[in-house]
Order: sequence, then structure tokens, then C-alpha cells
Amino acid sequence: MADRKIEDYQDILDLPYHVSEHRTHMSMTDRAAQFSPFAALTGYDAAVKETERLTDQRLELDESEQQKLSERLKLLKSRLNDSSIVEITYFVPDERESLAMQNRAQARWLGLHRTSASQMHDKKRKSGGEYSTVTGVVKKLDELQRILIMTDGIIIPIEEIVELNGAIFRSINDSFAWKIILTIYNS
Repeated sequence: MADRKIEDYQDILDLPYHVSEHRTHMSMTDRAAQFSPFAALTGYDAAVKETERLTDQRLELDESEQQKLSERLKLLKSRLNDSSIVEITYFVPDERESLAMQNRAQARWLGLHRTSASQMHDKKRKSGGEYSTVTGVVKKLDELQRILIMTDGIIIPIEEIVELNGAIFRSINDSFAWKIILTIYNS
């Protein structure tokens, strides 16, 4: 069988190509689709990729860290016109988690009870998110909406901020250090 040559097919090589009068010609894409692999486990690849994706857990600040952050936010608000460069580290919730949080908020607004609210969000979501650090100038501190708006348009929720650094805060660091030294000295 393997030793056949083109001469063996010479009698049919010059025959005209048959075109059906009753059926339309199948396009090349449709013809190729007949031979594409079958995905028996629909969504399996997406599930594996979601499992591989890493997220960080949200850190809870202790009372002294919250106080330090609060003092820095007050100082930042009082000196917004100085155009001081600050470095802000904040938590960015996972997209799926923030979508679920929006759904729960929407359910509360609609007056649905807890089971209905939990049914509204995606149960396949991953908890957590990632920490992001931005360096720049704060344009506005909106206390009503609880957000910082940077000059480059980045909006940072105040609740998600875990660290504020910059030259503007050196005076707080110095006074905080002196308070600790005086407390130790007086006790």
C-alpha cells in the first residue's frame, strides 16, 4: 500500500470537480470546525486558572496604627495646597469580591434579607485582593465619600489605606517619637 505512486491515480486526476446543485458549498471555517477538539469539561480551564490566581488577605490595622493613619490624614488634609508628594499603600479588593460586595449592598438597599443577598453574589469568587502602592500628589480628600483623589485621577477609598508616607509626615514622626521618649522618661 505504501509503494503506490501518482501514476496509479492518473485516470482520476483530470476529472472535473463535482459541485452540488442542491447544497451550498461549505465555508472553510465551517469545514475546519468539524475537526476542532471537543471540550468535554466546559469551563474547566477557567476554573484551573482561577485556582492558580493568588490573592492577598486584607490586613486589619491595630488601634495605634489606625491612630497614626488618622493623624497623617488630618495633616494631609490641612496641607493639600502644598502639593506634597506622598506614598500611599492601599488594599484593592479582588474584582469578584468587590462585585459581590456591590451585590450585597444593592440587596440591603432593596431590603432583601441575608439569604437573598448571599444568593446574588458569585459563589465562585475568591476572597482577598492585592496591595497597591501609589506615589503622587493628593488633589482632594473627600470626607463625605471617604476617598482620596490623586492628581493623576486615581481614586483611593480611605478605608482601604494601610500606610501613608512622605516628607510631609516627618514632623508627625518626630513628635510621635518625642511623645514616646517623654512617656518612657516620665514613668
